Amino acid sequence: MKSLHYIFFALLFLATSAASAQTTYTLEQCKELTLKNNNALKADRLSMEEASLTKKEAFTNYFPKVSAFGLGYHLKEGMIGKESAEMINMLGSSFPGMPNVRDRKNGYMLGISLEQPVFTGGQIYYGNKLAELGEDVSKYQTQEAEKNLLVNVEQYYWTLVSLYEKRKTIDVMKNLADNLFSDVKVAVDAGVTNRNDLLQVQLKQNEIKTASVELENGISLLKIQLAQLMNVDGGQFEIETKDQEYISNPVTLLVDHNQAVTNTNMHKLLSKNIEAKQLEKKIERGKLLPYFGVGAGYYQYNDIFKNRNPSTMVHATLTLPISDWWGGSYNLRKKQTQIDRAEYEKKDTDQKLFVMFQSYWNKLNENYNKLLLAKQAIETAEENVRINKDQYQNGLSILSDLIDAQSLLQQSRDQYTEAYTGFLVARYLYLRETGR
Repeated sequence: MKSLHYIFFALLFLATSAASAQTTYTLEQCKELTLKNNNALKADRLSMEEASLTKKEAFTNYFPKVSAFGLGYHLKEGMIGKESAEMINMLGSSFPGMPNVRDRKNGYMLGISLEQPVFTGGQIYYGNKLAELGEDVSKYQTQEAEKNLLVNVEQYYWTLVSLYEKRKTIDVMKNLADNLFSDVKVAVDAGVTNRNDLLQVQLKQNEIKTASVELENGISLLKIQLAQLMNVDGGQFEIETKDQEYISNPVTLLVDHNQAVTNTNMHKLLSKNIEAKQLEKKIERGKLLPYFGVGAGYYQYNDIFKNRNPSTMVHATLTLPISDWWGGSYNLRKKQTQIDRAEYEKKDTDQKLFVMFQSYWNKLNENYNKLLLAKQAIETAEENVRINKDQYQNGLSILSDLIDAQSLLQQSRDQYTEAYTGFLVARYLYLRETGR
């Protein structure tokens, strides 16, 4: 019985531990979850499906238009009147085989017809090309949405890494302040120094605690934002922080920015926009051209003799939109203006993309140089702390100098962390935006 209790509590402990365990995600896993679960991205992908259905819908315009109708009626007085029916029947009695006429109040008419467009001025053809282009546009828009989301994931992830590194720095500074407090307290108790030095250390400890609270709040908020992108529980995951990689000079990453512009989704979207405007102009021109179609129909109705009368018909339709030519000429000029405007917008955006790429490249080099300087600053700050600590212990400097040296060390560590994560984000942005 005791062994069963041990097994039960062991299983309960394991289950509780598993439930409380947090999932740890790598950067790549964060991106995969975002691409899989993000609700905004799911909506964008539905727009791709809509564009595909629109393309299929446009294709049906090549086929005949089929319609059917039915008509039933009831007349209060009848179709020909009772007296007229009796007179017709009286006269008809002289002709053997002639059926009697009834003053019918009820009747019906049925029919089905189809019409095949033969010439529509290119409206159907260009409409299909426009729908096909819309499918491409939707694809590029979704790719752009994916890219922007992944950029956000990258920024949130490395900002979290930066805050985790700052947490380590705060822990180091806390240990330094605690050790200094112990040393100063011993000196105060021994009467070697005054109590003011102890108060200065306590103020530094409180400053570190305040920074720690602000840091934890920042970590919590960033995790919620990252969780929203991945569509997971914000409080039930951690991110994997790897050892810092060796950072090499980014000069090998430089590409021709003019060529990179043509590889962007934005450039492709604006090119498609020009094509769309050109197709819209052709469709408008087609509305001003003749329409020609052929068709056939089958109809059936009952007459005053209560007979069913089937009938078939073939027809051809030719229409000329004469009254539309005046207003249509202005519409064509308006469409051309829209084409010209779209071309100017594309040129302007291409120039802005070029400037943006140059800005990303400058930012990448800036962060690389900051990283080198911050690394040197840490070495200098550590040596400064060591010297000030020795001088303070030997009575050659005051406590505030040592506290200032420790603050400079914390500042240099934070600057290095920001430069390191900033470089990684800048590198990702530059590579991503230039199509790599």
